[in-house]
Parts: sequence; structure tokens; C-alpha cells
Amino acid sequence: MALFGNLFRDDEFGSDEIPSSSKSSMSQTQPPQQRGQSQMCGIENQGATCYLNSLLQTLLYTPEFREGLFLLGEDELGKLTKNDETANNTVRVIPIQLQRLFARLLIKNCQSVSTKDLTNSFGWTDNEQFQQHDVQELNRILFSAIESSLVGTSGHSLIQKLYHGKIVNQIRCTVCGRVSERQEDFLDVPVTVSGSLGLEQSLHASFRDVEMLDGLNQYQCSKCNKLVDAEKGAKLRSLPPILTVSLLRFSFDYVKLERFKETRKFTFPKIINMAPYCDQVQEGDNLMFELFSVVIHSGGANGGHYHVYIRDIDALGNWVTPDEEEIVVPTDLAFGAVDFIECDSPIELLQYILAHKKNQGLGLDKLGQEILTKTGTSWNKRFKNKHGPLTKFLAKHDDKFIFDPVHKHVSLNVYGNSSATPAIAQNPHNNADIGQNKTLGPTLATNSTGQAMKTGNQFNQSNGESKISFQSKGEANSSNQDSTGSDQKKKSTKISLQDNSRNRNRTTTTVPPPEHRTTTTSPHPGKAWFDFNDSWVHPIYEKMIEKQFSGKESAYMLFYRKTTLTRANTAQGNKLYGMSEQLVSMVTEENSLLEQERKNYNLALNRLHLHVHYADFYQFREGALKQRAGAVTTEIDIDRRETTNNLYKQILEVGTSYLPCDIFIVSTYKELAAGGHIYDNVAENPEMQLQLYNIHDGDKLFVWNGESVDDSPIMTGAVNEPIYLTVIYDVDLQFSQGYSRSLTLQEFKVILCESLRNKPETLRLKRVRGKEFQAKLVDLTDTDPMATLAELGFKDGDQLLAMDVTHQRKGVTEDNVTSAIYSSKFVIRAVKKSLEPSQGSFDYLSVRVEVDRTISVSELKFIILQKFECLDGKERRLRIEHDSLGLRQPIHEDLSVFDAGISQGSTVVLEDGPVPGSDEITVYFTSESSASGPDHTEVIVKQNITVGQCLQCVLSQANITDPDWHLRKTNWCGEAAELLDDPDLSLSASLVHDGDLLLLERGKLPPKGFICLPVWLHPTPESVKTQRQGGLMSWMTSFFDSQDASRSHEVAVDLIPRYLGEIEISQEATLSDLKQQVMTLDLVSELPVPGPDFMRLRVKDKQRLGLVLRDGTKTLKRLKLTSNSILALQIVPEEEQLSVNHIVLEVRKRIPDTQDYEAPTELIWDTQGGATVHSLRQALAETLFMDAQNVVMAKHFPQRHEWMAINKHSQNKKKKKTGQMKDNLRLAPYHIADGDTIGAKDMRCDPNDLDHFMTAEDLVGKLEIQKQEDEKRKMREDRKKFAAEIGIGERPKRPEVGISIKVGNFS
Repeated sequence: MALFGNLFRDDEFGSDEIPSSSKSSMSQTQPPQQRGQSQMCGIENQGATCYLNSLLQTLLYTPEFREGLFLLGEDELGKLTKNDETANNTVRVIPIQLQRLFARLLIKNCQSVSTKDLTNSFGWTDNEQFQQHDVQELNRILFSAIESSLVGTSGHSLIQKLYHGKIVNQIRCTVCGRVSERQEDFLDVPVTVSGSLGLEQSLHASFRDVEMLDGLNQYQCSKCNKLVDAEKGAKLRSLPPILTVSLLRFSFDYVKLERFKETRKFTFPKIINMAPYCDQVQEGDNLMFELFSVVIHSGGANGGHYHVYIRDIDALGNWVTPDEEEIVVPTDLAFGAVDFIECDSPIELLQYILAHKKNQGLGLDKLGQEILTKTGTSWNKRFKNKHGPLTKFLAKHDDKFIFDPVHKHVSLNVYGNSSATPAIAQNPHNNADIGQNKTLGPTLATNSTGQAMKTGNQFNQSNGESKISFQSKGEANSSNQDSTGSDQKKKSTKISLQDNSRNRNRTTTTVPPPEHRTTTTSPHPGKAWFDFNDSWVHPIYEKMIEKQFSGKESAYMLFYRKTTLTRANTAQGNKLYGMSEQLVSMVTEENSLLEQERKNYNLALNRLHLHVHYADFYQFREGALKQRAGAVTTEIDIDRRETTNNLYKQILEVGTSYLPCDIFIVSTYKELAAGGHIYDNVAENPEMQLQLYNIHDGDKLFVWNGESVDDSPIMTGAVNEPIYLTVIYDVDLQFSQGYSRSLTLQEFKVILCESLRNKPETLRLKRVRGKEFQAKLVDLTDTDPMATLAELGFKDGDQLLAMDVTHQRKGVTEDNVTSAIYSSKFVIRAVKKSLEPSQGSFDYLSVRVEVDRTISVSELKFIILQKFECLDGKERRLRIEHDSLGLRQPIHEDLSVFDAGISQGSTVVLEDGPVPGSDEITVYFTSESSASGPDHTEVIVKQNITVGQCLQCVLSQANITDPDWHLRKTNWCGEAAELLDDPDLSLSASLVHDGDLLLLERGKLPPKGFICLPVWLHPTPESVKTQRQGGLMSWMTSFFDSQDASRSHEVAVDLIPRYLGEIEISQEATLSDLKQQVMTLDLVSELPVPGPDFMRLRVKDKQRLGLVLRDGTKTLKRLKLTSNSILALQIVPEEEQLSVNHIVLEVRKRIPDTQDYEAPTELIWDTQGGATVHSLRQALAETLFMDAQNVVMAKHFPQRHEWMAINKHSQNKKKKKTGQMKDNLRLAPYHIADGDTIGAKDMRCDPNDLDHFMTAEDLVGKLEIQKQEDEKRKMREDRKKFAAEIGIGERPKRPEVGISIKVGNFS
């Protein structure tokens, strides 16, 4: 099924058809698509093998390598059998598989081929194809494997002759002139991208520039026998015919300690003279090389994608203008709907969109939206990189499009006739005769009157293609006159389209005739470039190479070929050149099998399974066809390409005893809400094919005499579809039946009067609008009597009130209309939901059920159980499936159908499960922390229970024993809303309704608008002020001592914090209010605190003292305090009014030659003059009585057990990047804030390891962190391994390893 499903399908017969199950004809796997317009073959990506595919395509289109490989026969390589899939010492598997792969790529008739046989020969049996690798690394390893595989054969020197060159490294003594040389072999020339503008500059730096060896780096000359100055350089001694250049785009950032990709511009010429970079160049030597392959990497240093631009040297492909290249328009195999997801050509796409606007055109923004809708991606994402901005593209193709830049309006520049309209083949998915080159019949299109007409020979079955033509009215009329479908008046050129999706059919769009196209000069033979991107091959302009000079998508490897290499004339355009007969025979046989697969697939694709209904088993009643008891239905299978004459023959064979007469008519038929309805007749014609009619797999056909059923004349077609209406004449007289939508209001009144035995002039009709108790009556007296029911907007399930103006006694008025509506009938769809869908169908079993809204849900369930024959006593329930909200909560069975919300057209699902009682509701909860996971879990509870009781039910359902949880309501889109903070309030009073979703969250909560803050008493670290004062601070020490008499009095900082209690306070209260409440706590009231200004409140962060709360006028809400906050109280020796410029730090002086520190001291650092390194150093020196010039500082990160030295060096780096005028320790990388610990060293006393601040506790903590990480890593690996063993979850990721290719020993 196409991604958009029925999104683009014209719902010609309405949307109220009752669906039925059908046998799918698409169980057979779709064979590979045929080659595209370029006539070149791509390579399938096995997972992450794009790097391999790019290199293999380059080797294939290197003529010398390809032909050298083809020269090796079975006598040298051995004969491959099924047991020789991998490397061994008897058969040279790798070159054999390369030969086979190249042969398939050249002549196999498919869009792409697989490399599985080749990778198996590499010894890749452990999912190596899912590992990303570097193509430069693969180039060296693959060549090494090929060389090893060809040892002892005539091709042993193939790689050596084509790719190997020599580099000579030279050192020349500047004193005696002696030259020392060291020669190296190379497969590729690596060049540096960083710091270079292009290839020539990088080659110049590598092979022309010299490095001076002088000073401490002098060279020991063996001739001079002493250290001398020397010149060091390198030269290319010999060059291979095929020159490979590797661009070193990946570098390492030693500051960030990570790899990165060089994306700066790096140019390279199409023809390069290598003579300046070589030594020993003889006069007359031609060292000119021409570019023929560019391997491109798209992405970053940690991953990406490879594809390759290749010049077709031997003209083996078919180059077309990229702007008018094939357009991929896949179709929905089930419905034939056009799907533009894989569209690659912007011209045909824009023409198709604009042509469907009837030459009215579109605004530029709406055109962009249409492109997004049709293709799934925007213009900028799909086409901009290749074709530029949309406005420039439209201006460039002004022969095809009319673009008004002022009003931003675009329309189609029609060819020839200004009144062109698109003629689109109906049911394009039927044209799937892959592999047959014949025309099976003309196309049905529609003219302005909606009548079917033939559009000439446009419906081509060749290669499974559907034709979408852009055709003028003149052409359409001329083709209409030519019923034979001759080709003499065809004025358009058809271009093949294809799609690599396994479940889509190929469709072709007709492009403008050549005389109306922009003239583009095709490249000369051997000069055409193509983009090989895994399975896809597209022609490109040569100038596209320049776009790969820079960016995230840029050139990564270059392949040059000597210009002196010539090709034989017989090799031009000859794909069989040099190929052995065995290889040709092998691929020919594969093509034959592939052709047979396509034919078999076409048989399955075009097979229709149809249900045939017979008129003798039907009666026309209540405006629609109703099936009689004991009705017989037959089924037939027929090819959609068969003629209608054969359809009649098959029906005659299977239904002889059921036919209404000797001469019968076959028509399309559907089940609607009102009943059955007949649509279009299928004419018996030995030349007309079924695919030209709107018949799909699983459709119904009706066999009748063409005029009447059960002696009742039948109106057919979509315009006469019956609308299921309910007529209310009296409270005790109501009926529902179908009425043709083509009936006028006057005709409708006449038919009603016949049923009601009334006169039309005394019958007054009122339309019921609205639902349930909001129903209103709309008088139709003044409505145009000649307006049809369809024009008046009537649809299935609508209701009408009929009143006799002469008899008001029993009539229904607006006062009692609600009770009258309440008792009317309607039709619903019932679906049986089970663990497995019904066999042979993609949908669950469904039936049509006529419902009286006065019955109960329990009675409705019984009716549905009877329909599905499920009266087995098993507990089942009903749920409504909403179009947008999905499956709703289980329905209470004591409700009436009306009260349950079941109405006309509703879908009711029957499923296994408990039924909620009349006093119960179904609620759903979700919590990522619960045992049930993040999915919604159902729980049925009493409606009158409290929130607390509901919470207990939810915790029990989730297997959670911890009581510290609470419930929160959600809004309409499932987001967190108000808290259920009153555990004693009932669910109904809390406005929790049936079907609501609740969030289960951890923690107990205070009343709404309040927060609950726990408060702890902490001792104030010793500071200069506390050392000078006794009194209050001495009393504080005594207080902590009295709380724990066993503790030592020596170090105040080791005193354990004391829990003071909790404070429940409004979020709108101020910080001053909070301090006042803190003073009322029992333990605080015992302290001799003079006032709130002697109290410092701080926020605890993971048991550490953090932010100091400042400004007593700020509200707690503004201070961002929540119930999750924990407060720390410190008593200070004097009144304290800290501003935002003050930072409260804990400073510690390191004891020389140890890993210990002195007791911490508090420092209130005033940063009004700037939070600079100098300011902090001065403050530390004053506090710790140190010389500022000898202070070395570091910040402690306790969670990581690490220290970071504080110096200007890091700040200077920051200054260069951000342009800061002065260093600021509040910013990265230090982020110094309240509560941080700053360590200090004295360089005079502790000169060693100035940057080492670690303590013994830090070392232990680091080991513990590492241990925890190792345990977590092991647990994750064990879970993944277990999940993979039982077949769930993701497969464990393989560690990154290098490429390896296993080769047998042939030496």
C-alpha cells in the first residue's frame, strides 16, 4: 500500500460503503524493477555498504580494470560451485564474484543488483555489512585482496600495473650536495585539505616544497660525517595509468578531543598535469590526467553516506537532460492512486500539479505546499541542491511555466493549444504488464460532460507502465474520433518511470514533445556524467562536480585516468566487450528467469477476485436492494487485462442456474448504508478490457436484466445513490429507508405522500439539525422544490419531520421532536476484534447492523454476537472507534444506544474484556516509572471512590508498593494538567470522567497553590568574622554538641545538619514571610536569633549547600521554589543583606606535600568589580592570609570528584571565541556560584604539581564512579544480549572494527 493510502483517490461512489473482506492478490513478492532511462544499474545497499557500492561502481567503469578482470577464465580462477561461497585455496572466489557482479551490472535487466555473493566471498558472515567504514581504507584492503587472489594467474600484476606508483623521499645535504633517497610504493596519493585551497596547492606543498633541517634538527650526512643543514622533500617517481587521490577531510581537534570533518572549499581540476610533481620526467612525456570518478561523502566525522559521480568513458549508458529525466510516480497497488513520494523530476511534477488546476495557476506559496503534499518533502529539501531555488527554476524554464514575480503567481505555459487539459488514465495500477511490449487498448478519459471517451493509444502496457498524458483538447478530440487508437496523431514523447519500492507499481508521465523543449547539448560520447547512489543512477551535468568542492556533502576520493589511454571503437556502447561467453550465458539465463518472475507477478497483480450477486436473490425495498433469505453469491477469479466478453463467459459458467434471463447485464455493485446499489454497466465487448472499468480486487458485481429487479425499475449510477433518511411523521409512525440523491424535493414529497397516504399540498417538511437534545427544526417550505437531495446536502442518517397541516393533533412539534428523534433507526458498522485478523483480509471482520436507538447497549451486543456467531458465553464488550480519537473506553451496557453516543455511521468494536458496571468508570494511567511502562494501562474503578482509593487501585495495577505517589489529570492532548491534590474528594467531584487519562507521578503534594519545604539547620563554616566573635556562634556550637554529645568539638564543619521540620507556605509568599515562618519552628525558636536578617536560607542540591536566597521582597514562585526544593538554614554572626554581586564560597587551603586540606573557611566574594581571576585570587589571599602572587586556585566538582585549575589561560581562550572584554568566572568553563568549593595552594610551600588538587576521597570516588559505569555498561549489554536471544528489542551494536577481507592462500 502506498504511504498516503487513499489520500489521492477520488471517492467516486461516496464514503459510506460497508467494507468487506477480500482476498489479496498481492501476496507474491514484486520482482526487481527494470532498468531506468539511463540504462545503468545500481547496487543495493545491504545496510551500510554505500562505501563499497561507490568503489565497485568506480572499478566497473574503469575500462582497463574491467577488461583485465574479464580476461581471466575458469582455467585460471577455477570453477565455482555452491560449496565455494567463501575464500578457499582451490577456487579464487573473490575475482569470480567480481566478474559476475560486473556482468550483472552491465547486462542484467534490473534497476539494481545485490552484492551479497561478493561480500560472502569476503568472509563477511557476522553482519559486517551493517558496519560503516571508510572508502579510502576499503580501497587499499580490496586491492590487496584482489592481488592476493590473483597470485599465479596471468592477472597477477593487474593492480600493480593500473594503480601502483612510486614516491621517493629525498634529503639533500646543502654542504656537499649528496642526496639520500628512500623509495615507497603507493596505491593512492593522500593530500591534505586543511590549509589548502585546492588539489594543485596541496600537491605543491607535498611534492614541490622542501623542509629545512637545521638548528637542533640538523641532518647527519654520511659523506660529510657531521651534522649539516639539509633539505627534505618528496617527489613522485612514477605514476600509474589510474591515479587515485585521497582527500584527507577528517581531522582531530585536540582541544575538544574529537574528530571533525573539513568542509571548507577544496577545488580540483578536471584535467591535471602531474609533471611538476614528478622527478626524472623525460622530454615528451605526457603526464596529463583526466578526472573520471568522484567519490562523495555526505555527513560528518561520525557517520554519513557515500555516493559517486562517474564519467561514462565507453558510453555504456543513456544520458538525458537531468531536468527532463524520468519521474518516479509509484501507484497504490490496491487502488491505483498516484503516489508522488519518489518523484525525482521537478518539471513533470510541476506540470502535473498545475495542469490539475485547470490553467488557473497557483500562488508560489500554495505551489510549494502542493509539492510538499505530493512528494512528502519541500522543494528546498528535495530539489534545491540540484536545481536551485524554485523561483529561479521557474524563470529558467519560462517556456514551460509562466511566473509572475510581482504577484508570486505560477501557471502552466501550455504547448500548442492554450486550452490543454490533462487526460489521465483511469485506474493506473492496472497497467502492470511488466515485460510485455504491446499496447493492450485505448485509455478511458473523461471529457467536459463527464462521459467516457477514448484518448488514443496512450494506455501502454509496456514494462508495467501507466501513462499520464498532458494533452490539449484538440488532441483529445482528434483521438476521440479515432476509435482504433492509431498512433499516427501522437504528439508526445513518453519517458519511462520506475520505482524501487517493493509494493508499488511503475507509472510513466508523458513529457512535452521535443519541439517544445529547451534545447540542451548532450555531452559527447565518453563525456557524460552519472550519479551512482546505491540503487539509483541519474544523469548529471558536469558542472555539478563543482558543488562537491565544499560542504557537508563534498568530494572524498578522486580517480584520474591518463589522457593517453585510448579505447577501441568496438568498445564504445558495447556492454559485452571483453565479457566471456560463460558470463553472458549466466546473466542471460538470469534475465529469462527474471522475465518469468515478472510475468508471474503480473498474473498475480492483475488477478481480480470478484463477488457475483444475482438479481433473483434480491428485492427492491425501502429505496435500495435488499438480499432475500438463502441468497447465493458466487466468486470468480479473472485477469484485469481480459476482455469483458470473457467476464460474461465466466459468469455464465459459474452461475447458469442463477441468471435472470438468457441476455443479462453485469454491473458494478456496492453495499451502502441504505442497502445495495447498482452503478455502471460493464458492456460485453470482445475488444474492451476490464482494466478500463473501475473494478478492483474484492469488488462486487450484480447480474440482472439491466432494467428492473423484482419488477421494480432501478435507477443506477453514482448520481442516484440512495441516501439513508429517517422520516418522522408521528411519535408512533417513523420509518427509515433509502431515497435517490437525484430526487428533487418535490419528487421526494410525492413519494412520501404515497407512503403516508397524504396530499403533497398539505405535507410540510422540516429538517432536523443538531444531535440529541440540541435538535432544531429547519422549515423547508421556502426551499426550491426543484433542488435535489444532494444539492440540499442530505446525507446518510439525516432526519426529516413530516407534518400534515390539516391534522395537528398527532403531529410532532418542536416541543416533542426530541422524543420522536430518540426512537428513530440508523445503521452502524460492527467490527470483531480478535488476536488475528480474518484470514485473507487485511481488515477485521465487519458487518452492517441496523440499530434502533431506543435499545440498550446490552441488546445491541447480543445482536452483534449473533451476527458474528459468537454466542459462546465468553465475556466480551463493545467500544466505539472514533475517526480521530481512536478506540474509546468500554461502553456501559445499561445505557441506551443513544446515550452511549452511538449514531449513524458509527464503528463499534467487539472485543474480549470485562464490562464496566453502571457505577463504574474506566480510567487510563501512564507513568514511565511504573511497571507497566509508558503505555496507557486500563483500570475499572467505582465512580464514587475517592482520589486516594483510586490511587491505591492504580498503584496495585502497576505493582508499585511505594505510597509516595500522586495522580495528575491530563488535557485533551495528553499533556500534564491540574493535580488531584485532595485524596478525600470523589472522582466525580474531581471531574474525573469515564475514559480519562491520568498521570502517575512520584511524590506527595500539598494543597493547590502551596508548597511544602523541608528545612535543615546547618552550621556556618568558619570565616574571618566567626573567628573574631564569640557569643552567638559559640552558642551555636554548643547547640550542635548538645544534639550529639559523642562528637568531637575540634572541627565545626563536621557537625551533622539537624532536621528542623517542614513548612507549608503559599507560593505567593515572600522570602521575608518564609524566614518568619522558619523562626516559628520548635528548634529554631530555642536559638537566640535576634531577627530574620541573622538567618541565611539556601537551597540544598544533592546534600550540598547551593544557592543563597536573596531579596526578601521576592515571592517564592519567582525564586523558583517548589515542593521538591530542600532548604538549609544557617545562622550568621551579624545582619546580612547579600546582593546579586555576592557569591558565597567555601575555600580550603591545601596542606603542603599531602592530599589533605585545612578546615573550610567561608568567603563572601564581592564581584561588583567583576568576577575575574584576579579578584578571586585577591579575595582568597586575604581570607587565607596568603600572598596573592603565590596563590594557585582550583574549583572542585564533587559529583565527578574532579578539580579544575582556575587561571587566565582558559579565560583567554574564551575571550577569543566570544569576544568578551574581560574574564568572567561565572561563565563557562567554571560557572562559579554559591556553594562552590575553591581549593588554594601556596606555590612557595607546595611547588610540585601545581595543578594537582585531588584528595584521597576524590581518588576513591573516581574509582567508584568508574565501577558503577562498568556495572551499568555490563547490565545494558546483558539486557541487550538477552533481548536479542528471545527475539525482542534491538540487536546489540557491534564494536567498531576495521575492514577485513579473507583470502585463500594461492602462493
